[in-house]
Amino acid sequence: MNEREDLEERRERTVLDNPPSEETKLKMVEFLMKTMVPRVLAARKVEEEVEKKGDKEGEEIKLNS
Repeated sequence: MNEREDLEERRERTVLDNPPSEETKLKMVEFLMKTMVPRVLAARKVEEEVEKKGDKEGEEIKLNS
């Protein structure tokens, strides 16, 4: 074998080499929607509450994120 064939055999496979089926893609999106969206909304709510609390006290509170 030549060097090029050796490199191709040793190369790590990625999702681009074998893309997921439509069914798998939909399941992945469903999982992300169930897990990420509630966390993002909860974090956004906390940020809004902190901003409101800072406004009431007359000072600005910044989050370290």
